[in-house]
Amino acid sequence: MTIAFIGDCHALHKKFKEFPDITTWGINGLPVWDIKLKEKIDEIVLGDFEKIYFSCCYPLMGFTKKSNILKLYNGFLNFNQKERGFINRDNLKKLSTEEKSAICDKYIERLKLLTEKDSRIKLIPITILWHEVIRKSRLDIPPLYDKVKQEFNTLDISWILNSKFDFVDKFGQLHPFSMEKVISIL
Repeated sequence: MTIAFIGDCHALHKKFKEFPDITTWGINGLPVWDIKLKEKIDEIVLGDFEKIYFSCCYPLMGFTKKSNILKLYNGFLNFNQKERGFINRDNLKKLSTEEKSAICDKYIERLKLLTEKDSRIKLIPITILWHEVIRKSRLDIPPLYDKVKQEFNTLDISWILNSKFDFVDKFGQLHPFSMEKVISIL
């Protein structure tokens, strides 16, 4: 069986080296509105993969381009590596409740644009699970984990990733034994 695993830092996990049948592609801090992600998904869906997994990032990635993101309709943006990554605390404090809500709505819209390309695409919301359910980050944005599980074709990982010990740092990087658990259910 051929599998593609694409997306954020989890697609770069060293554990994948032990599984040559899984093709991976990822970028640390990858925003869902990054043109590189769209291009890679367009390429992957043309491939001969039986399953395609998308480790979707958190909506607060790429916030050096906040104003561009809030204006986006169906397009995508170019990011360099310095523009990717999680919003910093100071900028998070500056976001209004309305902006946070709009960002989450845009995030859901972007996930729909990306996943509607092919029925084989299944979301793996590891980063969302980390921030909302495990770490309970106080980011004061609308909850997304349950919404993503309801609205999208999603691999349920909450039953195997249910403790802070499944992660190695405050950013939600998976421990090798936890990534192996995820790989075992792909």
